[in-house]
Amino acid sequence: MLTISVKADIRALERWLDDRAKRQLPFASARAVTEVAKRIRTTETRNLPRVLDRPTPFTKNAFAVRGATKASPAAVVFAKPIQAAYLAPVEFGLPQKVAKVALVQAIEAPRNQYGNIPLGALARYKARRDSRGPAIVHRGRTPGHSPIGRST
Repeated sequence: MLTISVKADIRALERWLDDRAKRQLPFASARAVTEVAKRIRTTETRNLPRVLDRPTPFTKNAFAVRGATKASPAAVVFAKPIQAAYLAPVEFGLPQKVAKVALVQAIEAPRNQYGNIPLGALARYKARRDSRGPAIVHRGRTPGHSPIGRST
């Protein structure tokens, strides 16, 4: 008759698994938190066309993720500084900043696929002799466009 006997040191296996879990748990939780942050970034990017009319690729790439690490187990989703300046009023309902100088946009101006006037067209309009340049609004009136007989 053949007899097989197997002895196992279960306590050593438990110690090995506990040690493995202690070292790997912070890494696994950091990975999980980072993956959740990446999904939030993707969701925010997908929601931009619902809020903005035809956002440009620059605007669509506004959100970034700072991943979690074993030492710092928190991930951060944030808008990059330039995009944050014009997305904050949309996102949080804040009043929008008004530029000090505004360009008067002609109705016939060519538009790109995102609805913006291309930079080349803007440069051509500014270079034209009949162009007065940007309109600067001062105290509710545009200088040089006051009723006859009144000074600006």
